[in-house]
Amino acid sequence: MLNRRTFLKSTAQGMLVLPSGLRWFGLPGERGADRPPMLVVVQLTGGLDGLSVVVPAEQDEYQRARPLLALPTRQTLPLRDGWGFASSLGQWHREFEAGRLSIVPAVGMPVPDRSHFESLARWHAGDAHPEPGAVGWLARALPTSPAGANFPSLALGSRSLVEAFRGHPVSVLASADLSSLTVDETIRKRLLDPDLVRLDALAGTPQDQSEAKAARDILERLDRVLRSDSRWARDLPDTPLGRPLRDVLRLLEQGLVPPAVFVQTGGFDTHARQDAVLPPLLQGLDSALGAFFAALHAADWHRSVLVLIYSEFGRRVRENGTRGTDHGSAGPAFFWGARTPGGFLAPHPSLTNLDEGDLRPTQDFRHLLSTATHHLHLAPSLFPSHAPLF
Repeated sequence: MLNRRTFLKSTAQGMLVLPSGLRWFGLPGERGADRPPMLVVVQLTGGLDGLSVVVPAEQDEYQRARPLLALPTRQTLPLRDGWGFASSLGQWHREFEAGRLSIVPAVGMPVPDRSHFESLARWHAGDAHPEPGAVGWLARALPTSPAGANFPSLALGSRSLVEAFRGHPVSVLASADLSSLTVDETIRKRLLDPDLVRLDALAGTPQDQSEAKAARDILERLDRVLRSDSRWARDLPDTPLGRPLRDVLRLLEQGLVPPAVFVQTGGFDTHARQDAVLPPLLQGLDSALGAFFAALHAADWHRSVLVLIYSEFGRRVRENGTRGTDHGSAGPAFFWGARTPGGFLAPHPSLTNLDEGDLRPTQDFRHLLSTATHHLHLAPSLFPSHAPLF
């Protein structure tokens, strides 16, 4: 027989797996109504070719290294110092010109590794030499929900809990998107049963009451978001990246603020036919993130939201024999928000002083994670040897 305490524990304390695709890790806490800092991390999985995004089109070394793939200057949008965005990134270029998008042109690790698995493990742990099963950097940065956060952190784009949240002691929701966040009717009826509510009020311990209230509140919040028709989210495309970003806007419009949202999108492992494969991917990034940036700015959320965009590594300078590029080391990353200083946040990489054919990093990846945690006003000692970039 399922008694009251067993039911509450199964629905609120541990990891609740709902058949619709929601995985609920932990229990959300109640916080104030003030809008706190919020972090959105976008991982471009596969190894983005940075030289096709932030392009040194005027450099002879670039043109010689890529006789088939190099972009001419006329197909770039000018940034600074002879570098330019690929022409498909028009909305990103406007954000750069407005001072809200900053570029870190060559992010890497002290000892690079061209394995997707190993490089992602280092990013997710926030450690250049992580131990197996290491606690994720977001789990360490968010040991408790920050004041003002009134919704769990989110990992969107996958039903699995992303390793950056591994070991998180408070709530994290992992789902492909918010449309799958519908709760089993048996659970719903029991949580909202008037007899259970009255029993908690009369005889429940403070812990019982807190657990039941948290479970009921999360259901009500999800219902409200799923019923909403967000005016800010309408311009985002119905794509694998656009949908989770649209969900973030729907949450914010309903006054629900998760401390951190981690979004994954892939397809950037361009070993072959890069000239055909990569441009549509970049157009998709510009369309989804450009509309996301515009909505955040129009709604004045850009003052509290910081967006970090990165890939696990870059690609080699020289093109391969199949009109593609192979795994490299350093690659670009990006920050967006009102608090970013704009421009380039580190020196450009050299195309002549290479590391066995790879760009040498001009910024350690841990400085970016330190910047992200600094934005959240949490865990100031998480990266003591790597100061925030702003």
